[in-house]
Amino acid sequence: MKILLVFIIFVAFLGVVKWRQNQQERSKTSRFENIEKINKLELNFKQDLNIKLNQVLGEQYHIHRDVNLTRLLNFEDAQFAKIAKNKVIDFVITDLSGIVCCVLKVDDSRQNESKSNQQDWLRLCLQGRHNLLRVKSSHNVSMQDLASLLSNMGLQNAD
Repeated sequence: MKILLVFIIFVAFLGVVKWRQNQQERSKTSRFENIEKINKLELNFKQDLNIKLNQVLGEQYHIHRDVNLTRLLNFEDAQFAKIAKNKVIDFVITDLSGIVCCVLKVDDSRQNESKSNQQDWLRLCLQGRHNLLRVKSSHNVSMQDLASLLSNMGLQNAD
């Protein structure tokens, strides 16, 4: 009698386990069925700016994204070098031989005092070494404005 009872409990347990596995399988498939395709890619500000830079500058220049500051400057001061390791420049524009022509930093619209101090630090580091151009992410930069800004920095497109 006890063996029969253990057997019935065991079969019931297997039945519950199998039922639970089936429920999970159905749940997984229905989750994937609720995924919708997005046809048009929405670009963020930096992606849009990258496309515009390529269009304005043409093939005369290379545009590099997310370049570490230590790739642009050598720091003898150990504390500055440590800070610089964590600084990333949004865009670096070089000529075809790799000479840095312009450094472009996107300023976030959510400014605070700490961020302002960091920007001053970056400006002082680059001053007299590389041309720095700042663009506000809250401002939609037109192709004409961008071409004008780059022209003022000495960058001309092939057109």
